Amino acid sequence: DITVVVNDDNMTDESRDVNGVYGSRDALPFDVTMAEQPTAEELKQILQKETDFLHYIGHIDEAGFECSDGMVDAKELKQSGVDAFFLNACDSYRQGESLIKAGSVAGVVTTDPVPNKEAAEMGKRLARLLNLGFPLYAALNVASIGQKYNSYTAIGSSSVNIVQPGGGAANICKIKNSFSNKYIISYITYLTGRSL
Repeated sequence: DITVVVNDDNMTDESRDVNGVYGSRDALPFDVTMAEQPTAEELKQILQKETDFLHYIGHIDEAGFECSDGMVDAKELKQSGVDAFFLNACDSYRQGESLIKAGSVAGVVTTDPVPNKEAAEMGKRLARLLNLGFPLYAALNVASIGQKYNSYTAIGSSSVNIVQPGGGAANICKIKNSFSNKYIISYITYLTGRSL
């Protein structure tokens, strides 16, 4: 199961896109739940409920997750029910670290502020790669190619994947033009740990 939390009206493009991507593979359907503008109490429940993956779109600061009626600080959670997460918000590292300490396995967080346009693009790219079976660290690695901001990092046991890849292992192909109209093709295969 995947939960997408949207706490930012300026990021509706990302929320629409990721909601359409997650679970879209016919052979590997799974439930996707959307939570828009949750209250602080609702977000606490989301963070404590058993779910495979949380994609959070919104605002985070030193006080925690910003909600419609207050803040939620992950440090105050006794237990995280979220196995893995993507906290697509500015400076989300500390909240992600607190989720790991509360029982989450892995996540992607930011170490600095990220402009909305770049955050939305990263969110869309990461969702597509995770849905194809890339492990968390590999999805972040590939999604970061060509991105202007390198504020994203993986924490925890980031070799987990949300779904199994369709062809055995997640990989990318690089094609490089060499001399005399010949091409060099190389494959990069990303190994996974366990599936959620």
